[in-house]
Amino acid sequence: MVIFSNIWNFLGKLSLAVWIILALTIDVLIGSIIIHIYRPFFSPLNQTMLPDWIINHGFKNFNITWWIFVLLFLLFLLGINIFVCTTNRVVTLIHQGGSFLKFAPHVMHYAFIMLLFGHLACYTAGFMSFDNPIKERETISVPYSELKIKLENLDIEYQQERPAAIKADHKISLVKGGAKEVSATLSFIQPDQRVEWKTIGVNRPIWYHGLSFHMNDFYPKKEGAPGEPGLNLIIRRDPGIKIIIAGAVIFTLGLLMYLYQMVKSTLNYAKVRKETFLE
Repeated sequence: MVIFSNIWNFLGKLSLAVWIILALTIDVLIGSIIIHIYRPFFSPLNQTMLPDWIINHGFKNFNITWWIFVLLFLLFLLGINIFVCTTNRVVTLIHQGGSFLKFAPHVMHYAFIMLLFGHLACYTAGFMSFDNPIKERETISVPYSELKIKLENLDIEYQQERPAAIKADHKISLVKGGAKEVSATLSFIQPDQRVEWKTIGVNRPIWYHGLSFHMNDFYPKKEGAPGEPGLNLIIRRDPGIKIIIAGAVIFTLGLLMYLYQMVKSTLNYAKVRKETFLE
């Protein structure tokens, strides 16, 4: 128990947080320089999940990827430090009693840990598939899933008239014959052949059974252009998205509690100053 207590106290030191943040800053600076030098090597990071990239690239090129492993370790250590430090403070406040508003900063600290964990879950337990072309009436399989999707129909509304430019120095955003509105109906086919239909748009993704589907591109771009109608989809699984949303809500709650406490303290201080002045 003594060893555990000593480790717990060490991990909860404020000075440790300072050193971790300093190390993170140095590591990120070094990493940014390495990325700038080896930009083509690191570009797959934008198209693959972190575990896949580490297995296929990170371990094999440790001389230029070491800083990523250091970054992950430091973020993990920072999360533990914040949790231990915050928990110690919360326990002390509980014993002291008082207004729940005193917990505001610690609510935000716990929310920050949730945000870190949520992002980690997204990049380690999820996946992101960027290139999924599908033609109208065609069926494709969803990566890492038994689900299949079919593009039932693609509805593209084209601009029929050339719109006037608002200002002379602005380019016309829509040209005659260009796409104005794009939407599509996708059918989701389960392994037992059950089917559900949903509509997707340029800024209207679909969430289905833990997956999100985003319209990355469409064709034809212009009315009358050659080629079969179709889409290119981005398919993602973000297992940590609910944790991220919950963390954001809790952080906002803690921030509102903190702001309310600050306003209340300011008003009380102004009241005391006024009473003192009147006396």
